[in-house]
Amino acid sequence: MRARHGQTVRGRHKAFQLRAFTLIELLVVIAIIALLIGILLPALGKAKSTGRLVVCKANIRSLLQASASYASEFKDRQFSFTVLGGRDAAYYGQLLPDQPGGSNALLRAQAQGGDDLAAASAQAVYILRTRGDRYNILPINLWIPHVLYNHLVLQDYMAARLPERTVACAEDRVRLNWQSDPRAFDQGLLQPQPAGSGGGPGPQSRWPYGSTYETVASSYSPDRGDAPRSTIAQAGQHRSYQFTRNVRNGLLGRRRNADVNFPSQKVHLYDSSARHGYKRPQWYSYSDSKVTIGFYDASVRMKVTGPAQANAGGVNPGDANEGQNPGQPLATTPTTYAYNPETWESPVRGGGFAQGTTMVGFYRWTRAGLQGADFDGKEFRYLN
Repeated sequence: MRARHGQTVRGRHKAFQLRAFTLIELLVVIAIIALLIGILLPALGKAKSTGRLVVCKANIRSLLQASASYASEFKDRQFSFTVLGGRDAAYYGQLLPDQPGGSNALLRAQAQGGDDLAAASAQAVYILRTRGDRYNILPINLWIPHVLYNHLVLQDYMAARLPERTVACAEDRVRLNWQSDPRAFDQGLLQPQPAGSGGGPGPQSRWPYGSTYETVASSYSPDRGDAPRSTIAQAGQHRSYQFTRNVRNGLLGRRRNADVNFPSQKVHLYDSSARHGYKRPQWYSYSDSKVTIGFYDASVRMKVTGPAQANAGGVNPGDANEGQNPGQPLATTPTTYAYNPETWESPVRGGGFAQGTTMVGFYRWTRAGLQGADFDGKEFRYLN
């Protein structure tokens, strides 16, 4: 019995030695695991990137669907701010009434004493107060809310709670960070932030409620701004805009879907940066920027902007037409502007900021506005 017992113990010990890993074998296993991880991580990263692109397209598609619903309810009108300036007190009492959270008397005074642009600003702040519970945001002067905040009209129409993630691209990490805590943004705790923000509630409190996706100017403003007409135009810098002539004429926010001549070729919503497939966002005006775009036919497509040099025939050889200067619609030259990004925006080529790179407007300023085409066709030109 003892011999058998000893043999049994030795047999177990021998089996244990056979199962043990040597140091070299362990290192080989670790190397294999590391190799597999190296192979799988890019695939996982690509899957995540593809997923974010799907989300981005779904966001734009949902905005286009809401736009169609809005138009069907409001006589084919494209969504935009519609409160007008210089009307009587009863008009503003109906459109900008007081709310349970506070009085809107200052907003009514701003709209009544100003032009259509001041009235649009008052309407935008009213929506932020109503849908975002931000009654500490005071009237904002000298502001064109249509550029980055036109979507607020749709969100108000859909009774959305602000801020809402669907107006931000899944790759727009800066804006999504702002949305996460607007009051922390007010205190400057969510960097990077626009210049002048972070000192407490004020005009800059609007930034977390902006959208990644811009609507083209012709969706809310007339196509032409040559005398005696008025429209919005670029004012030199990429975030600077101006109105040519009078804006108390009832023309802002009065565009209709029927005004669009080429729905499948005309941009309605676009991301001002190319974000998908890039290590860092790239401003849409660079020739190789592949941008997520929503068209008037309700399609969402990735389109390359294309080079900003016209050939001898005057046709841009790239994907996008160069566009116009709406203040001088008969001129053959397009809108150009200086791109001076802040740290929260897409850097200029090479990774820097505020270097004044000259850019062409492209579909931000479609030639002939809603009558023209941005892709897959020649630019329409006015005859007179």
